[in-house]
Amino acid sequence: LSMDEDDPRKQELLSHARSAGDGLSRIVNDVLDFSKMEAGVFPFEKECVDIRALIESIRILVTSQDQGAHREILTEIGETVPALFLGDATRIRQVLSNLVSNALRYSHDEPIILRVSAAQPQGDCRLRVEVQDFGVGISESEIDNLFKDFSQISKPLSAVTQGTDLGLAICKRIVNDIGGNISVDS
Repeated sequence: LSMDEDDPRKQELLSHARSAGDGLSRIVNDVLDFSKMEAGVFPFEKECVDIRALIESIRILVTSQDQGAHREILTEIGETVPALFLGDATRIRQVLSNLVSNALRYSHDEPIILRVSAAQPQGDCRLRVEVQDFGVGISESEIDNLFKDFSQISKPLSAVTQGTDLGLAICKRIVNDIGGNISVDS
């Protein structure tokens, strides 16, 4: 419909409808994922993952959407990061997409940086992925609430967002379930 519409006012309304639909879809998916986790039936796959291709697909997807259209997403991938590793590409994409989406939501104009490095404790490769933004930051007292179910940080930061307040809680559960950890530095 939007491709056939020339009226700028109608285009704007269609854009708002698309944005509302995307928001509703995120809410439904978060609630479904949370329900699966609570029921203990959240599946994880073991497959070969190419982190470079995965991050590039996230970068392309985010910059093609309204929210990220005018933002720069930079990537820094260390030389020690293997070409492939065993993991769940879908869940890794879910976590990184959520983190990048939050970075876009809570910062303006400056680039978002995705960094990947690798360490090899006792022969196993362990990846460290960082998402850096240049937003206003989070107070120390709010950091503990970031990863709690249905918890949101202070209203001035969250007033412009929509969602279930489950995104980071789901990210934390995914990362913990695969033996990793998630944290924030502000």
